Amino acid sequence: MARDKVFPPPAGSAYQCTRIQRADLCVDQHPLLFESLRELALESCLEVAGCTLRIGLAASTWQLQQARALLEHFQLAPARVFDPNHAAHPEDHAVALALSVGPVRSSQPRARGVIALHRDSTHGLHLDRRHRASLDRLRACGARLAEVEQLVFDRSAHLTPLLPPMIQVLAESVSTWGITDIVTECPRQHASFYCTQFGFRRVRDASCHSSHVLLHLPELRIQKLQSLMRTN
Repeated sequence: MARDKVFPPPAGSAYQCTRIQRADLCVDQHPLLFESLRELALESCLEVAGCTLRIGLAASTWQLQQARALLEHFQLAPARVFDPNHAAHPEDHAVALALSVGPVRSSQPRARGVIALHRDSTHGLHLDRRHRASLDRLRACGARLAEVEQLVFDRSAHLTPLLPPMIQVLAESVSTWGITDIVTECPRQHASFYCTQFGFRRVRDASCHSSHVLLHLPELRIQKLQSLMRTN
């Protein structure tokens, strides 16, 4: 039987193996069925508008592929973490995923929501390419950074019930990594959503493209967001 691809556990979690392994028994399994049943790390279930969703941290190659399919559905370029064959330092990434349970149309991604977080390291962040000066100012003040690399939801997704559990599973990674500040970049027309829903604030002195804006979520606002999501 072919071995599953080894994938490092997301920060703040431990994987639970759902495969029953016996040296004297080899059972043929339908790989798609098995992978669709594999647990997400820190998994919980949610019923939204008659649809059952599994929410947690991506814990396998197949689950990352479902996240990638949602991004490609909206013609967005997936971050390298969504390609396990080429992702560098996967231990620096955490991907919160909302997966639909049950049959879906062939043209419809199984993932309903994706939030990808990347912690800072000696290798830097993707945002350093355009905002190195702004990020270095935060680092000089002692900030331990993480970047929201992707935040995408299916247009039919109900955000009010979805966001709290997805943020909660990412909070485990934020705590384990010791993150104090979160940064991201988004189109200017989306900035109000990030500021209203999550508490980000615009970095006004950032050098950015005219169509995009750099956003910053400081430690106190992270704590407030986590507290708010726990009460929802």
